[in-house]
Amino acid sequence: MQTFKINSSEFTSRIENANLSRAESAYAILQNAILKGLLNPGQKLDFETLQTEMGYSSGTIREALTQLKSDGLVQNEVRRGFTVAEVSLKEFLEITELRCILEPLALTKSIEAGGDDWESNLVLAHHKLTKLEKKSSEAIGLPSIEWPSAHKKFHEALVNSCPSKNLLVMRESLFKQSERYRFLASSMSSKKRNPIKEHKDLFEAAVDRNSQLASTLIIEHLNQTAKNLHEILVDKRLAS
Repeated sequence: MQTFKINSSEFTSRIENANLSRAESAYAILQNAILKGLLNPGQKLDFETLQTEMGYSSGTIREALTQLKSDGLVQNEVRRGFTVAEVSLKEFLEITELRCILEPLALTKSIEAGGDDWESNLVLAHHKLTKLEKKSSEAIGLPSIEWPSAHKKFHEALVNSCPSKNLLVMRESLFKQSERYRFLASSMSSKKRNPIKEHKDLFEAAVDRNSQLASTLIIEHLNQTAKNLHEILVDKRLAS
């Protein structure tokens, strides 16, 4: 029988404290397992095994996997069923190229249109992210299960005053697709980064309404991740 390296009890208290539904907690556990590499690219996700190891119903597991599919972390093929999405260097470089166009555009429009509520939400999102990043920097291992959500909310807070809904939809899709690769870059790279400073500089440029500097910083932020991951995937031959 297939087994996975998932220990859901590791996250139980944190999930309960976050007041998540069963489907949301199953999603968080599986997302974390994929991002950490506990579930390998191309690995089949067997419902029976996941039910046994995670303690959730098949319906809950299916709902979580469907959400992960929309995030680009899981694939669903006829006859094969659900599998962990493959890692593709070409795809990641394409995603980064597009993000370097859309992120600065959305950020500039958001800074121009953002009012007091936008700034207040951004301050709160940055504060929460910084607290988690400080805890992660003091701990051994990868970021906590709460980190991906806080990171996503911070980057969303930067752009959520952008008046173009179509632009925001395209930007969100690319962000979700890039998260797995970003996590690989941060967890496997031997090069040290300072995400606290990177996010602080980006935050300060935004609240200072310096859209030119903020655009430059977001592009540098994205390209540094791309550079680190390119070296990892090529050296370790992990991607097609």
